[in-house]
Amino acid sequence: MPKKLRFLAVLAIGLCMANTSGGSLVARSALPPRYEVATPLEARLLAGPQCIAVLGTGSMRPFIPASPDPRQIVAYAATEKTPYAELKTGELVVYRWQRGFIVHQIVARQGDNWISSGLSNRRYDAVHVTRETYDRRVVRVYVIKP
Repeated sequence: MPKKLRFLAVLAIGLCMANTSGGSLVARSALPPRYEVATPLEARLLAGPQCIAVLGTGSMRPFIPASPDPRQIVAYAATEKTPYAELKTGELVVYRWQRGFIVHQIVARQGDNWISSGLSNRRYDAVHVTRETYDRRVVRVYVIKP
């Protein structure tokens, strides 16, 4: 299949999965369990040793809330090492970007890479999740009550 047609096919798949009410481009069906907890310490302890802090940037609303200060930790995500080949559309993953990590949902395959997006983002992420940038899969999220 020519490269341009493959891109259009992936785009069509992504748009078919779009959540029309919120404008989001992602399928919410594979989201992990989400729990609300009282304190950051409780969230961190429940998420376990392989957890990652999630900042309140708003890209994952409403699943993970935004914060007035986008640098504030609003949740901890429990993660597990899952082989890249076993990832499925709709799962939340952690991937490396620039000097940090991103927690977003994978939306569609494009060759060996994954297209990803935040739940409330109207566009796909500018970079793809690759074997090299993929870190782990999110299995539970502990949101800290404001």
